Amino acid sequence: MSDIRMDGQQAPVAEPTIDGAKNIYALLAARARREPTQRLAIDAAFGGIAAVSAPFLPTLWWALACPIVVVGAYGLWGLADRHLAPRGEDALSSRRDVLTAVKWAAVAIGTIAAVAAVHGLLSALIGSGHRFR
Repeated sequence: MSDIRMDGQQAPVAEPTIDGAKNIYALLAARARREPTQRLAIDAAFGGIAAVSAPFLPTLWWALACPIVVVGAYGLWGLADRHLAPRGEDALSSRRDVLTAVKWAAVAIGTIAAVAAVHGLLSALIGSGHRFR
């Protein structure tokens, strides 16, 4: 979909607000845009630590690390979005491409970590043979 007006000019795109968010991703995007940069950096750092340490955790404890990875992906997305903010015509397109790729990777990592957390916790609760040890 394009936001081009009849006269060929690009129409302004309204940023989603927390109250007007249409899905969870729009809600998180609006919220990340309001967070301080330091908070997003801390979230990203803790998420990175959790992602690196999760494979070394004992059986099913990785499921408890997954929500921290989700928070880290949120912070990473917010930082990339902040650096993608319009900075004039001189912004390098390669830099914009990299930051856009980082945003999409953060969305994918966060979504996969959320699904993995739900799967791991449900496996523990239902009793599929795995136990937290």
